[in-house]
Amino acid sequence: MAERERWLLWLPVAMGTGVALYFALPREPPLWLGAAGLGLLSAVLLQWQWRSGDRLRDWAPALLGLAAVLAGLTVATARTHLVAAPVLERRGAYEIEATVLLVEDRPRGQRVLLGAPSIEGLQSGASPARIRVSTRGAEPPLQPGDRIRLRALLMPPSPPVEPHGFDYARQAYFERLGAVGYALGDPQVLGHAERRGWSLSLAALRQTIAHEVTAAVPGTAGAIAVALLTGLRGALPDHIWDQWAIAGIAHLLAISGLHLALVAGTLFFAVRIMLALAPPLALRLPTKKVAAAVALLGALGYLLISGGTIPTQRAFAMTALALVAIMVDRNPFSMRLVALAAFAVLLLRPESLLGASFQMSFGAVVALIAAYETGIARRAGRVDGLDRRLLLYVGGIALTTLVASAATTPFSIYHFGRFPTYGIMTNLIAVPLT
Repeated sequence: MAERERWLLWLPVAMGTGVALYFALPREPPLWLGAAGLGLLSAVLLQWQWRSGDRLRDWAPALLGLAAVLAGLTVATARTHLVAAPVLERRGAYEIEATVLLVEDRPRGQRVLLGAPSIEGLQSGASPARIRVSTRGAEPPLQPGDRIRLRALLMPPSPPVEPHGFDYARQAYFERLGAVGYALGDPQVLGHAERRGWSLSLAALRQTIAHEVTAAVPGTAGAIAVALLTGLRGALPDHIWDQWAIAGIAHLLAISGLHLALVAGTLFFAVRIMLALAPPLALRLPTKKVAAAVALLGALGYLLISGGTIPTQRAFAMTALALVAIMVDRNPFSMRLVALAAFAVLLLRPESLLGASFQMSFGAVVALIAAYETGIARRAGRVDGLDRRLLLYVGGIALTTLVASAATTPFSIYHFGRFPTYGIMTNLIAVPLT
């Protein structure tokens, strides 16, 4: 009971336990199982409250935790049923007619995500909802919304290549991706979209930004810039991935908390400075809250343009909660924000619990907030003098890197079989440069 105010922090833990229980089951449970358990528990709680009154308080943590576990089981089961789509059964060459959803440039050719495919020899009910195909060249130029025809070698998404390894087939299932392959010739454009929905318009905007950046900054530097701006990482050469992973800075290529903080922080401070330069506005408006609202809109735009991966969703959830906390005069940095962000991500994408992105990003943030909750940040804020503040800045980055590395290293070893020996030193240089 003394820890009552921190019960909320265990909500995503209990919910994640239910999600993990679902994925650990040897067979697919019925959709009603978790919901029935929740309903039964609710009935028992209501009956018990009516009969026993205050005695329920002693059992409240355990019962609420059990309810969260059942909620996680229910959400994971429902999510699996909601995204269900056909998966290609056998490898082969097929004639395909489909709509372009996303085009991603690569060092050689393009990687194209196709939707609403019509595949030769397959009935409409047996065709995958989405397929991903790599082409050998950049011709003809494709745009989201184009209807194309091509011949491609397709295969079902591959299962793990080693025991307990990365399960690409499971990830593809939740992306509704039923087949992958490569084109056997140049695609033929049958027609262009007369009107695009918001998702296709967003994909077209991402592609336009990528082309503009690579035209201004060609080569590897442009590919890195495109990855940081739009989340499209197909143009990055393999040796860049290998080198950055060995150096322990590959996380900089995945849009996450650092990137959202840069965007939101830049907007926040820029708006505050501009409003402060206009005394009539500064004296009449709550400039800090206005700046937080503008930063929130900017962060939302960055989330949409960058593709909204799991680290980006987590980072946006925390950034949004922090900015809203500023607008309502609450502490923007607390473990409660992490718990609420984790709960939101598990509620919308329960399958993310099994991925390295979720585990490493939340592991790092939990460790950092736990470390800085000890009061070290408050004591550091009282340091005077430019030289001491510069030393404090370098020490702060080193401490942050050390804490985050300690929290993410077990996940890095498990998922990638790799330990970033020079991670602290390289991050000390790379993070400020980024």
